[in-house]
Amino acid sequence: MLSQKWQKLLNTIDFAFQPIINIHNGDIYGVEALIRNYQKVNFSTINEIFDKAFIDGVLYQLDIALREKAINKFSKLPSNIILFYNLDNRIIFSKDFATEPTSKILQNHSLSQDNICFEISERETLNNPENISHLVHTYKNLNYKLAIDDFGTGIAGLKLLYYAEVDFLKIDRFFIQEIQKDSKKQLFLKNITNLAHLMGIKVIAEGIENKKEFELCKELNVDFIQGYLIQKPTLDIKEIKKNYNISFSNNKSKNFYSKYIEKITPINKNATLYELLNIFKQNDLDFIPVIDENNYFIGIIFEEDLKELLYSPYGLYLAQNKERKISKYIKSFNSIEISWSIEKLLESYSYLDKSINGVIITQGGKYIGFLNNHHIINFAYQKNLELAKSQNPLTKLPGNPQIEKFISNALKGEKPYYLIYFDIDNFKAFNDKYGFRKGDRVITLFSDILQKNLNYAFIGHIGGDDFFVGIKNLTFEKTFEIIKYIQEKFKKDVYEFYDKEDKEKGYIIAKDRNGELKKFDFLTVSAIILEIKKESSKENFDYSISSLKKISKQIDFPICVSLL
Repeated sequence: MLSQKWQKLLNTIDFAFQPIINIHNGDIYGVEALIRNYQKVNFSTINEIFDKAFIDGVLYQLDIALREKAINKFSKLPSNIILFYNLDNRIIFSKDFATEPTSKILQNHSLSQDNICFEISERETLNNPENISHLVHTYKNLNYKLAIDDFGTGIAGLKLLYYAEVDFLKIDRFFIQEIQKDSKKQLFLKNITNLAHLMGIKVIAEGIENKKEFELCKELNVDFIQGYLIQKPTLDIKEIKKNYNISFSNNKSKNFYSKYIEKITPINKNATLYELLNIFKQNDLDFIPVIDENNYFIGIIFEEDLKELLYSPYGLYLAQNKERKISKYIKSFNSIEISWSIEKLLESYSYLDKSINGVIITQGGKYIGFLNNHHIINFAYQKNLELAKSQNPLTKLPGNPQIEKFISNALKGEKPYYLIYFDIDNFKAFNDKYGFRKGDRVITLFSDILQKNLNYAFIGHIGGDDFFVGIKNLTFEKTFEIIKYIQEKFKKDVYEFYDKEDKEKGYIIAKDRNGELKKFDFLTVSAIILEIKKESSKENFDYSISSLKKISKQIDFPICVSLL
């Protein structure tokens, strides 16, 4: 029994719920439970509550009581959503930890394990991975969903991700705040999201506060979001909606391959073994997808693993026992979101388990169907054919068709873009004197510099010594700084391409366009930065580039123009 002090806390505090929504359609996916009113019992922070409970030796008892209070309030919301509940990692040190009463609490409120996800905070990452592994396996074995909270704030984030085998990754607000202005944050979110998806983990971005943060997260394939932009935590459950109309977003998923999806009928994870065997006997299937009560995909069952029962004369008879469930045969399996681009589908497919002849397709985690290998291979072939047609053969960068497509989309977009045109100065003279092989090395050098310093941007090779870069979600100041650095980097690195005699002179002698010998300075690169706004037009873009080329060659920093 908890002491009077702790009972007073329980009677005083309340839980506010903050919605977590599907980034593509605004449907509510779940709510996070957040403790409120603790100041009334002389606690200044939530962490202080759990620190004191740990010292008093009642952390686990208090946590169970808090769960019951949160679940009781949550039970009054629609039953097809999930409660995200924060765990304190230190509960594993409690002597009572072996007894886990959450399932009984859920049953008392007509809920199941599908309705709750426990969040493990990275802020309190444990030094001993065996401890975190014990905590995770305890809840995993009881069929609970798990999430890593505040990912990116701890000192051992990737180690925790490796050991935890979680269902969700919640990216800390630090990496989301003003992400549209920070290329490093964009790079972090993009790569962590891709890594999570390859591991079968859904990504939740925390603390979304404005439209630009939302759009960037959607572009980088985040699955779910929560934050003030959607709704602040509320004590009144009547304020929780089924759908949050994201009016400024394009809610149409990139489901260009939806017509190829096969509708293999899934089975509910609570089905009986008898029902499962009958499906396999009546259908020519190698596997069956498994879903929960809310149609979320959770894994697959292989026919191979049931052969002993399927082909035994007593198999169906033994399976008629209603107590025999299918859970022991369910195997975790990664899925592909229908909103993903063809590029991401193909990239992810190369890492996925190949034990089925294709991939499972989901939408916001909910099962849709199955995409056969034949179609995926055809997509890859068509994509490679498209790239080969427009790719520059020397640098392997996108060529003019893709550059034109990027510019067209930029001119239609609502966000400010920066389009950069690069032209290597005195390249013909260098190429004539040192030969085309060394000239190709110069082109390759500049291509490498662009790719190393602008790996989050669109980079294209117009042809010859002309290049194009498209940047969005970056400030002008940062864009200018990076382009200026690229100019300086190229000038420094290309100096080593000259022979000793020319280095001593500080110039080269070569024929000009009229065939006359002339002095030429060493190679540099000119840059024009065009800022694209809503009112910018394609005609003005072409005119500006041609007008500014000559001016850009006269200065050693990027010339900058806002295009109208």
